[in-house]
Amino acid sequence: MSWSSPTAEKFPLHQATKPEAFDPFSPAFSPENYSEGKSHFQITFYFVWEQKRRQALADLYAFCRIADDISDQKDLDKETRQNLIESIRHWVKTGEPKSHPFWSRFLKARKEFQIPDRALMGILDGVSQDIDRERVEFQTWVELDLYIYGVACCVGECVLAILGANSPEAKNYADAMGKCLQYLNIMRDIEEDETNGRIYIPREFLKTLTKDRFPPIHCLPDIRRELFSRAMTFRQNAQPYSKKCLPAELMAALYIRASQKYWRHGNPKRLSGFQKFWISLKTALKFYLGAQPPRRHQV
Repeated sequence: MSWSSPTAEKFPLHQATKPEAFDPFSPAFSPENYSEGKSHFQITFYFVWEQKRRQALADLYAFCRIADDISDQKDLDKETRQNLIESIRHWVKTGEPKSHPFWSRFLKARKEFQIPDRALMGILDGVSQDIDRERVEFQTWVELDLYIYGVACCVGECVLAILGANSPEAKNYADAMGKCLQYLNIMRDIEEDETNGRIYIPREFLKTLTKDRFPPIHCLPDIRRELFSRAMTFRQNAQPYSKKCLPAELMAALYIRASQKYWRHGNPKRLSGFQKFWISLKTALKFYLGAQPPRRHQV
């Protein structure tokens, strides 16, 4: 499962036809093409006024998509994918300069904004789990939360660092918001993920509904209800720090609205461009005007 929402967009690694094109450090590879997407995460960039921070966020997005795409490349054998992720892990660990302009720029951003190496490593560890398992399954909610920490919460820590927030409270906020958004992702993509051999609903919960390995259709409303409830609990846990990170608040507003309108009802439809713009504008105005945090959402 992607750390961000899967889309119908085509990205560089998906279009690669030569083995060297899968190498993220190869001149044949163009990470900048990732910035052409219109995901919920990317929409929030428009509300970050400082250009260098906005560019750093775009590069972080590309970094995450690169790692995620490598882990999902079923045309590559397991060892090759692991080696490619390991090459990125080595770059994070050593800070080794690269001739590729993307990696040079992102390395500069890492230093300037003190993006935690630990969080970048956590992202790579998270996507690596999808390589190591033939079939992705989780036994408990705790086990699922540990996985989400890498693929979502660590991303939040990097975002907050780019925006200048590095306090312990910021880390708590990133943890809560990452889990909130990822639970909503899981709720939206239950059927699609199962088709791809990935079941993100813990067995301990599934056993309360059915004896089947994957729940029948009549169980899906109960599953979505549970996932939405947990997501909103994490959202409430994030509220004390909610006025410190506009991009995360924008993402939460977009995800929650899409969940209420579509995803809770089994429709994976995304918000339209106009809906995203209007929700983002209202959320940004409330943020800058110092409005109270959003009320508790009804489960």
